Amino acid sequence: MAVDQSRDSARQAKAEGLLASLRAEKSRLKRHLRALDEDFEAAHARKPSRAEKEHLRPQYERYRALKRRIDSFHASGPGTVRRSESAASSLVTSSDAASEGDALAGLKVQKRELQVRLRNFEEDFRRSHGRAVQFHKDIRPVEDSYRLYKDLKRQIAKLEAARER
Repeated sequence: MAVDQSRDSARQAKAEGLLASLRAEKSRLKRHLRALDEDFEAAHARKPSRAEKEHLRPQYERYRALKRRIDSFHASGPGTVRRSESAASSLVTSSDAASEGDALAGLKVQKRELQVRLRNFEEDFRRSHGRAVQFHKDIRPVEDSYRLYKDLKRQIAKLEAARER
């Protein structure tokens, strides 16, 4: 009986840690998207149209996915963890090292998804223009995705360096 309670409390701690990291990522992404809208509005004295936001689609999709995962935690009830399509939702222990491992796994999944999207963009660009992406103007439609990809790589490197210590 005590073992079951111990497992339940460990499972609840895992869920709470994962939920906290998901909320933090969602909040960071929301601030980033809001800042982009505000910058556009400051530069053009109007809100961006849907077409002008098209290059941000991967980020908006990620934001919606995070919201769904957070909602799924609430729907599944306290102390339970629902498995999702992402490796980032894998169970972790309540220790700091495991929480960092979970955050690292989540970042790696996000980086991989972004990497695939960017490679698809590059392949589409090569097909339509007959050459590889060479100039900054070539990546303008996905510039924010490239920036986010670089940020993710930096965060992953920091977490891996901290883990090795």
